[in-house]
Amino acid sequence: MKLKPRIKLVISLVLSILLIFPTALLAESAVDYEGHYAEDSIKELFEKSIITGYVDGSFRPDREISRAEFMAIVNRAFNFNEEAEIDFADVKEREWHYEHVARAVKAGYIKGFTDGTMRPTANISR
Repeated sequence: MKLKPRIKLVISLVLSILLIFPTALLAESAVDYEGHYAEDSIKELFEKSIITGYVDGSFRPDREISRAEFMAIVNRAFNFNEEAEIDFADVKEREWHYEHVARAVKAGYIKGFTDGTMRPTANISR
């Protein structure tokens, strides 16, 4: 089947826009902390790879963080890399935070709850 030149052009333009537009959105959302009172500290932590932000490129500086996010930050800040054997009912090997929980337990700064859970997705309290 032969496509007309005009249809080829339209398809090419649409594909180009689809490739470019998400990149533009990421670039814009990556600085969602601009003007925030902690902007300088956030930049410094990004530069040191202690914080990474979210997969969509945002950071969300005023959002609460989960226990798992807290563990990831502490592990990176103190270079905790050794992992303990863990068996929490709510932490599965396939989850992004599994290794961070194992490192936190090995480092000894966090423990699970008496019911055998870690509650990694619960927000951390002060």
